[in-house]
Amino acid sequence: MEKPLAPPYVQADGKSPYMVPLSSNSSYTPLSSNSGYTPLSADSGYAPFLTTAGEDDKEPPAYQIAVGPARSSSTSSTNAAVGIICCSILTAIVIAVLWYTVGNINNGANSPADPTSSPVSSSRTAYVITHNTKAQWMQQMATSFNKGSSSQVSITVDSNITEYLGWATAWSPANYLWVEQVDMSGTPLFNNSIAYTTMYASECTSVAMTPLGIAMWKKMATALGYPQKQLGWKDIITLAATDNVWTASYNQPWGSFKFAHGHPVYSNSGRLTLIATINAANGNTTSLTQSSVSSAIPILKSLERSIVHLGSNDLDLLNRMVLRGPNYLHAVATYESNVIKYNTQNASSMIDDTLVFIYPYDGTFWSEHPYCTLTGTSAYTPSSGSISESFKAYLTTTSAQTQLVQTGLRPMRSMQATLDVRTVAGTPFTTANGVDPNFELGSVPIIPYPPASVMTAIVNNWTQFKKPAVVTMLVENSQQLHSGAMSSYYLTVSYAVQTFISMMSDTDYLYFYTYSSTTNQILPPGDNYLLSATRNFYYYQTNQVLTSTPTDSGSALFDAVGQVVSSTTTLQSQNNAKGLSNMLYAVVVVSDGIDSGSKNYSLATLLQALPSGTDPNQVHVYTIALGNNVYSNSLYSIAAQTNGQFFSMSLRSSYHTTSNTISDAFNQIVSEF
Repeated sequence: MEKPLAPPYVQADGKSPYMVPLSSNSSYTPLSSNSGYTPLSADSGYAPFLTTAGEDDKEPPAYQIAVGPARSSSTSSTNAAVGIICCSILTAIVIAVLWYTVGNINNGANSPADPTSSPVSSSRTAYVITHNTKAQWMQQMATSFNKGSSSQVSITVDSNITEYLGWATAWSPANYLWVEQVDMSGTPLFNNSIAYTTMYASECTSVAMTPLGIAMWKKMATALGYPQKQLGWKDIITLAATDNVWTASYNQPWGSFKFAHGHPVYSNSGRLTLIATINAANGNTTSLTQSSVSSAIPILKSLERSIVHLGSNDLDLLNRMVLRGPNYLHAVATYESNVIKYNTQNASSMIDDTLVFIYPYDGTFWSEHPYCTLTGTSAYTPSSGSISESFKAYLTTTSAQTQLVQTGLRPMRSMQATLDVRTVAGTPFTTANGVDPNFELGSVPIIPYPPASVMTAIVNNWTQFKKPAVVTMLVENSQQLHSGAMSSYYLTVSYAVQTFISMMSDTDYLYFYTYSSTTNQILPPGDNYLLSATRNFYYYQTNQVLTSTPTDSGSALFDAVGQVVSSTTTLQSQNNAKGLSNMLYAVVVVSDGIDSGSKNYSLATLLQALPSGTDPNQVHVYTIALGNNVYSNSLYSIAAQTNGQFFSMSLRSSYHTTSNTISDAFNQIVSEF
């Protein structure tokens, strides 16, 4: 987080002169058409390209698979949706249930792992951190490997290996790029005696492969000529460049192209999508240079016009695509294995169509899923290392690789020629599952990874022309949350809010509210909400307001949410009328979920008033239920209906751990825009 300047905003009495009540007819000041977006400068203090020791995409919070000796973990429970007779409530609950079911397709076990706690000590156990795409297979293999043996393997799924280096024995991310980035960052993963040039090949073995491409609704791909015509990134560029393209060019009623990819700062598939698009725009599949990036910026700008959703990972986007159907999202950049997974496991949830996977004729990337025994970490021991190597050898057997294919992943590179995915018993590689069983390594050009400096330049350029986000934050500031066991609540929230503000782009806009029995707004000087001008102001004002004990004991949650969502929707309409339609809108709510004193809304009438969630351009509401005694049902329904996200977490006794947990939630939210 950048260091704030000296605080010029605090009054002698400790109160903020910028807090004003939000009346029922209040509205935001619309942005002027010439307000402009200040691009990030090299010395802005904001680091737009964050190196995360993640996988091919940033996963949801880590979870522990119950295989082998388990590490200590905490399990958060979510109450079942409340039964309400009102038709709108029933509809919202149905959406919420589907949203939860589809949204957890990839999560396996649901117990979140706490990387700050050590595993149960065992000299005969290897602790393996793996990417979520192959979690099902890794669980199956560990179960089989452990059976009847004193040597055990314990599997944990997470995106950040650095949090586990104190005890992890092995790591299996999606590709070698992550291994290289972490190892070169000063965090030694391997024994220093190994020559650098052969380090990754000698220490890591590919155990699975899957290509990057485009998931699209079948009827839309068919309109483009699928399957007879080869499609690629150039087709995505063309679709993105034309307003109302489906009607104008294909005589179809689907309007403008609605595309989604992972946030390039957080998602590897998002970064790779930008690289592939630049290569397609330049007409080559060679390694990118700084000049080729610069020449493709107009193309990238055009592509981002079609983006209606970003996400911390492509699975989040596919969840929404499947739940809301073809009218919501038309295509998502993702991996072949995910299309198989969604078509096989979500067939009953599909709305009006199925997905197909487009293998871009103009080049793609393959995720090779290396398995690496971490010989250079302090946690490494000859005993655990030996178990890890034995497990790696087990994963590369023909039997294990055959079971891998049955989960929708292709075999490791050395078995591509001998293990035919078409002939494996129960193979999911069928046209009925939206994939081409005849596709193989070499069917389309393989795009090389660019140097780290070029990748950084790509992401930095992207942050300057992405769609600006207009974010409204609403934080509960009631008297009861400042007392007793909750006394550390606002220290935690204040820290997390400031972290969230630091992660937003200079081109984004922020509106900040607190609520108790009334809703109050922090008004920045000159009604300037552009973060390049107000970031430091918000640092100090939010901290001052959230850490001061209020005198109001009310908690009118429903009224507050109704007011700020209504105001945000009004602001969106006003900006659209001024020609500023190229923006993403979000409301972020932090609350214990308990409503007391709302006069204008009940939960039923609030859900009726919220955006329907059928249009991806509508306001999305993200809710964080935080506290020792939270009421999650209402916050869950609000987020589900508007296609935001819901997070539930208890207020733990450790300030550090709690603030990290909230910051993790904010980190996932900011990756949506």
